Amino acid sequence: MADIQLSSKGGRNRRSTRVDLTAMVDLGFLLITFFIFTTTMSQSVAMQLVMPKDGPPTKVAQSGAVSLLVHQQKVVMVLGDDLASATAFSWQQPKELRQALIQVKQQLIAANGNDEKLFVLIKPMDNSSFGQVINLYDEMTICGIKRYAMANLNEQETVLMAGYAMP
Repeated sequence: MADIQLSSKGGRNRRSTRVDLTAMVDLGFLLITFFIFTTTMSQSVAMQLVMPKDGPPTKVAQSGAVSLLVHQQKVVMVLGDDLASATAFSWQQPKELRQALIQVKQQLIAANGNDEKLFVLIKPMDNSSFGQVINLYDEMTICGIKRYAMANLNEQETVLMAGYAMP
């Protein structure tokens, strides 16, 4: 608390105040401990990234290969290396892409008894955003696809995507 002390020097009464800062110091230490505990308890959440081992490239069966070509406005799904099978999906309708991926997975399970041959290649263009690629990674988790990777577009796919670049 504050104390008021009276002193008389030279006939005048002078008042001097003294503020007790003990409560303020206690409050400061409480705030410091609060911020220390909250910063150590909150852990950053990161996506698990598995990098391939050095060595020969992984061979993928064409019957289970799916390429997702990422464009700014659309996602184009190509089965195997058959560019004629290209199907475009809008970013506004992610359920359509999800259903198509699940259908491909179910077809492989019906044909082989499992989905071990399924391998999805995510191939972003230069104008696609980081968020779109992350959304596709999330779709892989939602659909239960175990094997997927990011790759670059080849020349034929670049020509195909040039047709989707028109508004």
